[in-house]
Amino acid sequence: MAWATWAAGAAALLLMGAHCAAIYTESLHWDELGLFYRAAETWRTGVIDAGGRPGLAAVLPGPLVRGCSDVLAVVHAGRWATAIATFAYVAGLFMALRSVLQGLVERPAKSALFGVALLVGVPIFHRWSVQVRSDQWCLALGLWGAVALIASQRKTWLAAIAGVLFGVGYLFTQKVAYVAGLALLLAAARQQLTGSFSWRRELARGAWLAAAADAVIAAFTLWKNARFTPRLGADNFEAAAFYRDMLGYGPYVRMLDMMIVHLIVVALMVFAFVKRPAPEHRRLLGFAALAIAMGLGVVVVHTSAFAYFWMTLGLFPAVAGALALEPIERAFSSRRIASLLTAAMFIALLAGAVPAIARRAADTQRVQRDAYAFIEASFPREAFGFHPEGGLFCRPDPDPFRFFFSLQLAYELKAPGAVDRFVQRFVDKPVSFLVATHRLNGFPKPVQRFWRDHYLLYGPAVMIPGFTLRAETAQTLKVSVIVPGEYRWAPADGAPAIELDGAPLKAGGKRWLARGVHEVRATAPFKLGFLALAMASPPRPAGDYYPADMLREITLRD
Repeated sequence: MAWATWAAGAAALLLMGAHCAAIYTESLHWDELGLFYRAAETWRTGVIDAGGRPGLAAVLPGPLVRGCSDVLAVVHAGRWATAIATFAYVAGLFMALRSVLQGLVERPAKSALFGVALLVGVPIFHRWSVQVRSDQWCLALGLWGAVALIASQRKTWLAAIAGVLFGVGYLFTQKVAYVAGLALLLAAARQQLTGSFSWRRELARGAWLAAAADAVIAAFTLWKNARFTPRLGADNFEAAAFYRDMLGYGPYVRMLDMMIVHLIVVALMVFAFVKRPAPEHRRLLGFAALAIAMGLGVVVVHTSAFAYFWMTLGLFPAVAGALALEPIERAFSSRRIASLLTAAMFIALLAGAVPAIARRAADTQRVQRDAYAFIEASFPREAFGFHPEGGLFCRPDPDPFRFFFSLQLAYELKAPGAVDRFVQRFVDKPVSFLVATHRLNGFPKPVQRFWRDHYLLYGPAVMIPGFTLRAETAQTLKVSVIVPGEYRWAPADGAPAIELDGAPLKAGGKRWLARGVHEVRATAPFKLGFLALAMASPPRPAGDYYPADMLREITLRD
């Protein structure tokens, strides 16, 4: 129907517009910062840091990070590129489903659109698909590889195109294996449902597919090994075990709250099968059930059960729903009831997504924008800082700190002497500021104590060198300065002047302090005062670097 086509087109344009707008409002995620940090370090050192992946995602952002000066500009540019991949990924899903169902169902486009709705109608899709990840490129390439593989039933050489696309997708992330499995299922469904099979043709398709994929992977590997040195890091199996222990299967279970329509589709599949459908519909239901079974297999195999994995995992129920839609509708004696039921499921999926899309319009990037602006205004480019997720990759530093995610915190600071060496780097560099994210609370207690003794929260999610002082009586306190500079005395409760290294210092007064131990003498008791590196702007520490709902949603916790 023309109105349905127009409605689908309008919805697609609105979703794309909201996605593009969220590039500038949705909070930066630590995975994005880590990805660009890896890329910056790969090109700076010549040692490829692929994070356990084949490596294309570590080298491709090179033009963005080499010589960059603005982290936000880099991430925004990366998000625009990723938006193209996301749109291509959704379009690829639609085309793959329509290609399989063409000539087999009455309205293949409607069934394909239903599959897409099952993917993008889940709220978590809209936050995580905005972020710069290797997943969207892998999924887009894999799904268009599926389109080429299905089309190779008529033109065998198209299997080589599929192989190239699968190969490049693999270079982004090994998750392409999941998409390739779905592609093989769809190709097999098309072949079985059309009754077309030839050993000679299938062997040729397989040869074209394997040869092209292997050639792409081999060519990149040769270039990578000639240009870069591999970085030795944590074993992938060790990482997999860590995340399985940390997350278990809980996030998958909690996804079910957002999958009511999907569960209804499964129930309707059972209903349609019990109604003794026509042979062609029974076969479609069978392949839909296989897609669900494959998805359950992925749940068992894949250990990093974070919310963004829905972009991959969601393909399986999407394929199942598209294959099963017409058999489900035909199971009802009334076509009107069937059409109303399908329309209700479309509306329910859209209604579930709208609040998530609206939340993306909230400016959760503001604190990060303010933090970077404060750093640039307050510290020279050559000043060293610490961002626990690697978010300072645009600042010059010949020996930057590595980022610390949960895995790194679990292993890299547990070796004997590792904590002492880590703390000593803050003294030796010295570190002039810290970006205060939630991750600081995960560091070992001695590290947190060191930060507490030498820094205080001043700017938006930024800590600067300084000391929090209290004096119950007139007494002498000692402070250890690691960042030389002009320090200001700022009492919080009208405290009297203090003596700093024997000379009086009034409230608001400033004094140059060299590295080393200095004496602060309280001439009278005071409850609270701050001796901090003098800043041009007043303190403004309010706001979390990452929004609380993002921290909850990444592992789908309440």
